[in-house]
Amino acid sequence: MRSLLVNSMLVLILLISGVTSAEAQGTRVDFSTIPKSGTILIYSHMDDDLIWMLPFWRISEKFIGGAMPATPSFRTIVSQQQSFMNSNGYNIEYQANWYTPWDDISDKEYTDYYWGANTSYNYLLNDHLETRLYNNATELSRYEINKIKAKLEQYFADPSMRRVISHNNWGEYGHQHHIAVNKAVRELAVKYRKDVWMLGCDNGSFVDVNVPNGITYTYGSFNTPSLYTGIRTIYTNNGRWSWYTDRVPSGDHKFIRIVEAGNDKSNILKGDPITYPGPAQQASGAYIFDGDDDYLTLKGNNNSSFTISMRVMPDQIRDMDIAAMSEYPASGKNDRNLYLNSEGRVIARVYDGSSKIATSSARISAATWTQIAISGNGSNLKLYINGTLDRTIAAGTAITNYSTPEFILGQATLTGTYFKGQINDVRMYNRVLTDSEIAQLSGKGYTVTSSAGTGGTITPSGSIAVSAGSSISFSIRPNSGYRIADVRTDNTSRGAITSYEFRDISGDHTITASFQRIAFTISAVAGSGGKIEPGGKISADYGSNRLFAVKPDKGYMISDVLVDNVSAGHVSEYVFENITADHSISAAFIPLRFNIESIAGQGGTINPSGMTGLQYGNNQSYSITPAKNYLVEDVIVDNVSVGAVTSYSFRNVTSDHSIFVRFRPTTFIVKAISGEGGSISPEGDSRVEYGKGQSYTIVPEYGYRINNVIVDFNPVSITSNEFSFRNITDNHTIFVNFAKLNKYSINIGYLRNGSVSPSGDTTVFEGTDQTYKFIPAPGYRVSMVFIDTMLVGPVNEYTFSSISSDHTISATFSSSVQPEIYPNPFKQGFSLNIRSPYDLLYEIKIITLGNKVVYQNSEIQSNTPVYLTPAISRGFYIINVYLKGKKVAFVRMVKN
Repeated sequence: MRSLLVNSMLVLILLISGVTSAEAQGTRVDFSTIPKSGTILIYSHMDDDLIWMLPFWRISEKFIGGAMPATPSFRTIVSQQQSFMNSNGYNIEYQANWYTPWDDISDKEYTDYYWGANTSYNYLLNDHLETRLYNNATELSRYEINKIKAKLEQYFADPSMRRVISHNNWGEYGHQHHIAVNKAVRELAVKYRKDVWMLGCDNGSFVDVNVPNGITYTYGSFNTPSLYTGIRTIYTNNGRWSWYTDRVPSGDHKFIRIVEAGNDKSNILKGDPITYPGPAQQASGAYIFDGDDDYLTLKGNNNSSFTISMRVMPDQIRDMDIAAMSEYPASGKNDRNLYLNSEGRVIARVYDGSSKIATSSARISAATWTQIAISGNGSNLKLYINGTLDRTIAAGTAITNYSTPEFILGQATLTGTYFKGQINDVRMYNRVLTDSEIAQLSGKGYTVTSSAGTGGTITPSGSIAVSAGSSISFSIRPNSGYRIADVRTDNTSRGAITSYEFRDISGDHTITASFQRIAFTISAVAGSGGKIEPGGKISADYGSNRLFAVKPDKGYMISDVLVDNVSAGHVSEYVFENITADHSISAAFIPLRFNIESIAGQGGTINPSGMTGLQYGNNQSYSITPAKNYLVEDVIVDNVSVGAVTSYSFRNVTSDHSIFVRFRPTTFIVKAISGEGGSISPEGDSRVEYGKGQSYTIVPEYGYRINNVIVDFNPVSITSNEFSFRNITDNHTIFVNFAKLNKYSINIGYLRNGSVSPSGDTTVFEGTDQTYKFIPAPGYRVSMVFIDTMLVGPVNEYTFSSISSDHTISATFSSSVQPEIYPNPFKQGFSLNIRSPYDLLYEIKIITLGNKVVYQNSEIQSNTPVYLTPAISRGFYIINVYLKGKKVAFVRMVKN
C-alpha cells in the first residue's frame, strides 16, 4: 500500500507540474561547486536525511531535526552512528554538529504518539507537531508550520548560513511532515535570502524528474551502500528504522535548487504558491517579524538571578509583545515579559506570585534600534533603556520551575498582538549584570582592559565595563622574586608604581604591568685541566634553579668541586636550587692515571712485572723471556691473544690494561712408524716435553710376528711388545717391521668310540698354542692318547704349546672299568683313580694273596684320583673294584 501510494502521488505531481521527459532541462552545475561553508541540513524524521539527503552529509556543517524531537534511543543511534563512521574512515562529524531544537520526549511517547497516533499523548501538541502517519494525507495547518518555523528561524537568521538541503515539495513519497518542513524551510529561505536544495526524484524508486528551464540542478552520488546499510542496521537494532529494509539507494540522482537567494522556483517546477522576500535584515543576525503570526523560540532558563538583553527595532509603535519566558508558545505560564505600549514605552513583567510590572519613562521610536535589558535577583526588577537604568521596582523571585523553559520572541502573549519589526543580539545571563556591564552592552559604556606580564598581578584584571564619568583603581603586586618593571596606561609609561586610578572616564583605556626577576650572581671558576659550563659571572633570577656542568679535559679527572667554599666532592654537575643569594662554584682537576698489570706464568718472566702506573696518554713496553728449555706459548693482552711474542708495547694509554704470558717447556718429536703386518701405538709424531718419557706398544697382526725394532736407525732387542724412551732431550725415531708366521698342520689320526674337539685337521701359525679335548662316546672312557705316536696316557685334554712343526693326534676309548694306582709299589699311601665310562661311586677291597680283606672303602668316586693310606703290612695285594656288589675290575699292587 505504501509503495502504491508513493507511485500514485508521483504521477499526480508530474501531471500537475506538466514536467515531461520531452521538456528542456534547467541549468546543471557540478556537485563539487557547492561549498561546505554555510551549508546546513534539515530533516523531518531521524532517518530521513540518510534516505533522501545522504550525498550532502559530507558538505553539511549542521544536521538539524526540523519536525521531530529526539529521544534516548535516537541519541544512542547518533552516538553509534558516529562510532561506525569513525571506525570505517567516513570523514563526517555528525554527532558534534547535530542540533535538536525540539525538546526531547521519551521513547514511549514517541512510539505511541508519532508511530501509533495515540490521542492520550495529545499534550505533546503544546510544543510539538501533530502526528502524521505515512498514509495520512491531511496537510498540516499553518499553525503547525509556524511551529516549525519558530524552531528553525534562528539558523536562517545566522549570516554565516548560506544554503540548506531539505525535503522536496512533494514530501518524497507524500509524507505530510516532509511537506510541512519543506514549506517552512522555503518560506524562511525566502525571508532571509538563502538557497534551498532538495532531491529531484520520486524517491520511492529514485526516478529523476525533468527540471524545467530557469531552475538549477546538480547530481549527487548515492554510491555509498556500505555507509547506508551500516547506519540502517544501527537504526534497525534500536527499533527506529521506518522505511524499506530491502532497498538501498544507489547511483547519481538530481538535486534541485528550489530557492535561489530567496527566490522560490516552486511555481516554475510545479505551480505551487510561493512567498516573496520582505524587508531585509537591518543588522547582521537580526530576526524579522511580520506582526501577523511570526514568532521564534530559543532555549530559556530557570535562574532566579538573571539578566536579559536585546536590541529591538519596531516597524511601528503600538501595543505588541516583544518577548517572554514561557513553558511553551502560547502557554499561560510565562513571565520575564517585555512588551510595548502605544506610547512607545517598554514594559517589563515578572511573576513572583503576582504580576510585578515596570514601565519605562523613556519612549522608543519606530525604525530605530533600541537596547532593552531587564534583570532580577529576587528582590527587585530593573529595566534599562539604551544602557541606562530607567526603572527599578520591588519584585520577588521570577518563575523558576519551568520543565522546559523557552524564550519566545514576537508571539502575542499579553497584548494580543505579534511583534512587527526586528530583534537582534538576544542575550540571557544566569546572573545580574552591573550597570556598567549593561551600559557596555548598549554601546554607551567604556572598557578598561588590564593585563599583567609574568611575575605579578594587576587587580582587577581583564576587560572591565565602566560607566561614563566613573573612576576605577588598579593595584599592582609583584610575585615573590620579582619587582615591578613598569606600568603603562594607554601605552604611556607611569614607572614602577604599585597603584593607579582612572578618573572621570570618558573613553576606553588600557593598563599593563610588567615585572622583572630579581637576579643574583654565581661565580664559576675552573682550574687547569677542565672547565665549568657556564663559566664566569652568571646571572640567576630569584627563586630559579641553575645547573653547572663540570667537565675535565682529555686526560684529566675531577679532583674536587667547591660550592661556596665547601667541598661537594668530585661531582660532574651541580644545581643551585631556589636561588635567593649570590654563590660561587670552583673545580680542581688532576691528571688521569691508569694501571697495567703484568703476570708471567711458569717457565719465564715479563719485565716489568706486577702493577705499573701510567699517566693518561703515556706508553709502556714489556720484554718477555722464557726460562731454559721453555718457549713462549702465548701472550694475552686485555684477555685477547696477541700470539707468542717476546715483547709488547702499550701506546697512548687511556684506560687500565693487563698482560699475561704463558710459557711451555721445549718439546721434541718422537716419530713412530710400523711396517706391514702390525702396528705401533701411538703411531706418527708425538710431541714430548723436555726430560719426559714416551712408551710404545707393538702389536703384530694375526699371522705376523715382530721381526725387528730399529730405534734412531739402530736395531734393539725387546723382550715384550713394549718399548719406552726415557728422559728425552732430543728427537727420536722408532721403526718396527713384522714377518709372516709359518703354518703347521695338526692331523687327527685313529679315533674309535669317541671324538676330539676341535675335530678335523687344523692349520695353525708358528709359535701359537692349540688345545684338544677328547670326548668318549656314551658308555666309554678315554683309554689311550697318542701324540706323534708317543703315548701320553688316558688324558681328557692336550695342548700343543709354541707350535713349530706338524703333528698328529690319536686316541682310543674303552668301555671297561680300569683302576690305576700310583706309585706302585708304595710305602705309605697311593693315589687311586678308577677310570670308568660313568661317574659313579665304587667300592674297593684290598685282599691278600690268600683272599683276606685287609682294607675296604665303599665311596670311591670314579674318574677322580683319591689318595689312600691303608694300614697294611708289606707284601703283595690285590684291589678288587665292585659296583653294586659285583666285581668289575682288579689291579695288583705291592707295598714296600
